[in-house]
Amino acid sequence: EFELMKAFAILGLPIVHLIEEGIHENYVSADVHKLEAFIVALCIVGPSIFMMCMGFGIGGTRNTPRSIMKQGLRFLALGAILNLIRWVLPALVLFFVHGESMSEDIFYFFASDIYYFVGLFYLFYALMLKLKLTTLEILVATIVMLTVNSLLTPIMPDIVTNYYLTGIIGNIVYIDGTSCFPLLSWAIFPTTGILLGDVLKKVTDEKRGVIMKHMLIFSPVIFISYLVSLSIYGHDVMKVMVSPLNDYITDLPNVILMISLALFLFAVLYYLSNLIDETKFM
Repeated sequence: EFELMKAFAILGLPIVHLIEEGIHENYVSADVHKLEAFIVALCIVGPSIFMMCMGFGIGGTRNTPRSIMKQGLRFLALGAILNLIRWVLPALVLFFVHGESMSEDIFYFFASDIYYFVGLFYLFYALMLKLKLTTLEILVATIVMLTVNSLLTPIMPDIVTNYYLTGIIGNIVYIDGTSCFPLLSWAIFPTTGILLGDVLKKVTDEKRGVIMKHMLIFSPVIFISYLVSLSIYGHDVMKVMVSPLNDYITDLPNVILMISLALFLFAVLYYLSNLIDETKFM
């Protein structure tokens, strides 16, 4: 079920991003424009769930700090190669042909993106393993990191004023709307997945079923009750839940909603996969 959910996220993201670009550039019909909030929502639900699935793949397996560090460096290199191809090389062509400025393209070469985040998270996790922290202790550390990020969010634009530093430092802490995946605010998602992997891969099938039953019951209750609470206090629920609608700010309310939604979807897939297995043998 975790692999299936990861597949949905991987296959869905290109489709969603294409629709998002179509809306942004006004290439799509008016009916598609009406779905903008929903499309943008998928742009953040997908990565959140994917990161938890990635963490689940790491959890419950034997990993050394060295092997995890190597993975992190690979992802950072992949991110740099991708940005070289999609930003720097086209910018060079435009510069030599039309004399256009390359400043924005150089900025986005360094700016926060999903490959850079994954690479930085692996390096962070390697450090945590080197310090011999348990997964639960790492999860506590990511909650502290999330809190620190929220405290720094209002003051970072005044501290970091250099255009290029904004992009580079935005990989670590939120500065502005280009800080899509800061390590401090996003590390909690894969760490939650690692905790799930540590627990679910080491228990019996019977115990796993009990855990999934609890997830199926409690996660939608937390999700719905939290939405109701936010609505009562006058908050825009979509802006809280979907960080791109709020300049990519990720904080505790957003994390609670995303994790509770993801846990519910994992539990639903677990029961669906069991139902399919039972049907095959009938």
